[in-house]
Amino acid sequence: MENRIILPETNHYYLFKHSSKGICVIANKNYEINDLITTNYIAVIDWIMDENSSFQREYPMYWNEENACIAFGVANLINHSKFPNCKLSIDIERRTMSLMCIREINIGDEIVMDYGSEHYPFRSGEVEIIDEQEKTTA
Repeated sequence: MENRIILPETNHYYLFKHSSKGICVIANKNYEINDLITTNYIAVIDWIMDENSSFQREYPMYWNEENACIAFGVANLINHSKFPNCKLSIDIERRTMSLMCIREINIGDEIVMDYGSEHYPFRSGEVEIIDEQEKTTA
């Protein structure tokens, strides 16, 4: 399988490079409802948003009312679906983001979640984007 990307830290899922969807996270074991898929540590974003940065427009996720975050692990690679099989569970105190199974997932199924409006706050306008020029003139 030449498009399979091996992750050394787990054998519970793997990454697959799909020709049209990009990177997909594929289950390598069966998951039951309420099973923990993975827990990722996060970094709270405290930088000024650069709306021209494709990285900043794609990867920050909702953390709390004031901040977005970047998750270290596969949470940022889970694709969107209107029929998700997992959801994010946020632990503010521990600064972690966990993927929890909400529908049975079988070996070979893609692990997907519904991004919702809060997942990408910079895209949905829920977090103010500050223009660097405005900041220096204020």
